[in-house]
Amino acid sequence: MNEEALLAYRVRQLLHTTKPGFHRGAMSGSTGLFRDHVPFSRHPETRRIDLRATLRDPFGDIHVRRFTPKCAVDVYALVDLSASMAYQGWASRQELVRDLCIALARAAYRYGDAFGMLGADTKIHEDFTIKPSRRPGLETLIIDKFDRVPSAGANASGLREALPYLAGHAKLVFLLSDFRFPLAFTDRLLEDLGRHDIVPIVIEDTAEHNNLPSWGLMKLRDLETGAERLLFLRPSLRKKLIDAATERKDALHRLFLRHRQAPVYVTDRLDIDAVSQQLMET
Repeated sequence: MNEEALLAYRVRQLLHTTKPGFHRGAMSGSTGLFRDHVPFSRHPETRRIDLRATLRDPFGDIHVRRFTPKCAVDVYALVDLSASMAYQGWASRQELVRDLCIALARAAYRYGDAFGMLGADTKIHEDFTIKPSRRPGLETLIIDKFDRVPSAGANASGLREALPYLAGHAKLVFLLSDFRFPLAFTDRLLEDLGRHDIVPIVIEDTAEHNNLPSWGLMKLRDLETGAERLLFLRPSLRKKLIDAATERKDALHRLFLRHRQAPVYVTDRLDIDAVSQQLMET
């Protein structure tokens, strides 16, 4: 990971918090980003009287500038710790997610936000959890958590248990996974987390399908269940496998958009600038 690159993100929701920070809040106030003009009777703040707007009013009303305060948000990385996340192709999925969590923690500190981390396979792993913190230097702690709790679970059903940990004001939640679980489960998970600002980050590896040979015997292993089967690959079967993977990716993308959650893709390696561009465009 490039030590110099700093991740950029934005919050799509208006925040209902009073903690000062970088992002737009939902409430109005006397400082922050200009919002609108209102009559003095609605916002009796003498320091914010706008003389130009007042003089332009044909009815002689006094106008006051109203602002949207900038607020802080709690940023969470919700990490899939199921066995498929241990896949090693062009890169290690687990290392990509670890480095991305480090980048998120650094970015949160820069923005004045608190960073927290949750991980789950069949359950939430308490020993993987980092409570929201605004202190710098979380990198060592994040690395230690990934070393202690490898991706080895039978499935990611425990991700739905994250809701109690995210109680209170709406959070900015980065959902980090390869999303190998059934689409119906993804649908329910996004529904569960719907009150928060969710950013699905899809970790994918082109070696998983693009490196399939056209001919020959190949042993395929399901990383979630451990089941194996031997296939005799030929061009038609290879195409069928690649087409099925493409169709599933398209269906997953449509599911995200149906929940109004534009996904971010991290493919083969972590490019902080490319991820930042996707995050700022969502």
